[in-house]
Amino acid sequence: MSRWMTTAAVVALVACGGKDDDDSGTLITDTAIGGTIPTDAPVIRNCDAVCRRVGDVGTSFFQWQFSCIYEDPQGNDTVQAFGDVRVEQNGETVTNLRAVCGPRGDGTPLCDGAWGADDIFVSCQVEPESYTWILTVFDIDGNSGEGQAVGRAEG
Repeated sequence: MSRWMTTAAVVALVACGGKDDDDSGTLITDTAIGGTIPTDAPVIRNCDAVCRRVGDVGTSFFQWQFSCIYEDPQGNDTVQAFGDVRVEQNGETVTNLRAVCGPRGDGTPLCDGAWGADDIFVSCQVEPESYTWILTVFDIDGNSGEGQAVGRAEG
């Protein structure tokens, strides 16, 4: 992640994830840029953005699937049900989407979604790695966390 993106992510976290009067979380200092990050903000890990052909011969299409595992120090059930997904190419936003977030049947806290490539104007036939998929999630206290993945094609 570039220094600019790290700085932007931290600034967004600080701006969006302030402390409530009844919030018992503490703040930590990020010495790289001198800011603070709430320690009770969600943490996003293991993001993946993959595009593959789905369907039968003659009715197939390309579909993107984006997913991230999250952890919230206040409890994984405190993350809001939808996360914001921004797809960028060369630093410019191509589209904004919503991912569904919550613990899955096996208990894994996951945000994910699937979209037809043509429907969202994000090609996977030409340079799928030129797209950066960025997820922002919020917990019930308004703290936010962000994670990202570079697009890839499979199959």
